[in-house]
Amino acid sequence: MKKEHAFLAAAIGLLALSQTAGAAVLFTDNFDRSDTDNIDAAGSQNSSQGGTLANSIEIRSSKQTLDIISGQLALPSHSRARFHDEANPAERYDFAPALAMVGSSGIITVSWLWDATLADSSDWTGFSFGTDNNTSGEPDVRVNDTTTDLGVLVKLNGDVQYFDNGVATTLTGVHSASGLIPITLSVEYASLENGGNLTLLSILVDGVETLDSEVSTFSWNFDDGSEIHFELEGRYGNPNLIDNLSISADAVPEPSVICLCGLGILSLLRRQR
Repeated sequence: MKKEHAFLAAAIGLLALSQTAGAAVLFTDNFDRSDTDNIDAAGSQNSSQGGTLANSIEIRSSKQTLDIISGQLALPSHSRARFHDEANPAERYDFAPALAMVGSSGIITVSWLWDATLADSSDWTGFSFGTDNNTSGEPDVRVNDTTTDLGVLVKLNGDVQYFDNGVATTLTGVHSASGLIPITLSVEYASLENGGNLTLLSILVDGVETLDSEVSTFSWNFDDGSEIHFELEGRYGNPNLIDNLSISADAVPEPSVICLCGLGILSLLRRQR
């Protein structure tokens, strides 16, 4: 009987895991394609993309023309990478439907490799969660614009900043990375509705957590209906070189599922006595 109880407890545990496993790699790009001095005019980007949204997204230039150099995305000084709809290249890609497929609440994880070999201490790279949909008349800097719901930037001088609709918080001297720098950002969304809460969970720089604690002061402030747009940014640089970009999402489990599974296991253990 004990073996049966153990088996049933394990089965309930696996059920809980199955109910909470909603991770999905939405989009990746390793930029392993032919060199170009104009990414917008270079044709299909599909060969270097992966994830469920592969072949649905095109990376387009903002503020400056982006290049591909030796299998890396080159962001010249004061430039950004926008995500566009491959089927309708004039339009920014709306990530809201893909996130909804993962879960009505969840965690977005964005990672990339920043090649700062040619950079100096004033250089930085950043990512914006929740921007407006404009493709002209854009702000000089996106990450700290008042229309950006949550922006994060990592500076080569050791500082990290995050922005809540342009309001900055600076974390000074929180990393010592240089050269090839892996960066991973994690943001939890409580809903995909206008006003839904966003929590900045983590800012990993070269494997080091630079955030003292979670920050939950952010929210979606949709400037374009219910669409969700992202942007990758580089500042200064000779240029900034980006590789292995990845955007993934993981569902947040419903509390009821966890509670029910936990109660089931406790009940079995009590009977086992």
